[in-house]
Amino acid sequence: MGVYVLMGWGFGRLANGFLKISACVYRPWVRDSRMLPLEEALAKATGYSFPSGHTTNAVAMFGGPGLRRELSRSLRIGLWAVVLLVGFSRNWLGVHTPQDVLVALVVGVILMLAAGWVCAWLDKNPDKDVLVAGVIALVSIALIVYAALKEYPMDYDAAGNLVVDPVKMANDSFKNAGWALGFAVGWLAERRLVHFEIAGTVQQRCCCAVWGVLALMVVYFPVTELVKLAVTGGLGSSIACFLQMLTIVFLVPLGISRLAEGHTRALDAER
Repeated sequence: MGVYVLMGWGFGRLANGFLKISACVYRPWVRDSRMLPLEEALAKATGYSFPSGHTTNAVAMFGGPGLRRELSRSLRIGLWAVVLLVGFSRNWLGVHTPQDVLVALVVGVILMLAAGWVCAWLDKNPDKDVLVAGVIALVSIALIVYAALKEYPMDYDAAGNLVVDPVKMANDSFKNAGWALGFAVGWLAERRLVHFEIAGTVQQRCCCAVWGVLALMVVYFPVTELVKLAVTGGLGSSIACFLQMLTIVFLVPLGISRLAEGHTRALDAER
């Protein structure tokens, strides 16, 4: 389930990156002065509007599991209720149009179905994981090149400021590519080198989850900032996002597996 969700999420980040910088659609209040977004929401509503990134993420994280029939019907309904509420909130806050949300929903569902198909195909063809990882990596690199080389609209508001900063939009695409590339590399390395299994008691599994979250937070905050200081610009952001995904997909499972192996060897030695 984790691989399926993160694979679909990675697909969504790549699709969102390509669509946003290709369509270059301005936010609703830029296109129509009658739109009055909630002021508190403006801090996170930067860049282009189409499609809604929040909605795409929600489809992956909640709608993706909601598409899986092994979950109970009531749980699936609840998960999709979260997705619809997220989409509705983007309209309610005034930071997206209904078209932004609807397209994000459709694209998100298609990509999660694609992720499900890829996972099922890999169950039958496990040796094809290099091919899948390679395709994701190539698309990620293509997004970086496209974002760096394409021309962006250079429109200014009444105060003489750029409506949307092209550098920021390219940087956002670099981050999306870094996350997807980190998944591809980490997932392949975990499949080939770690073979992580969810096992043990509920307490042991909760402990693993806590360590995973703590490790991700360390990478997400201090390590990310250090990388951005060492490598400025979009490349630094892409490397930081790559490390974030690599940590949770590969390094954390690797660390837990090695600790478990060490604990088993210690018990065997005592016997």
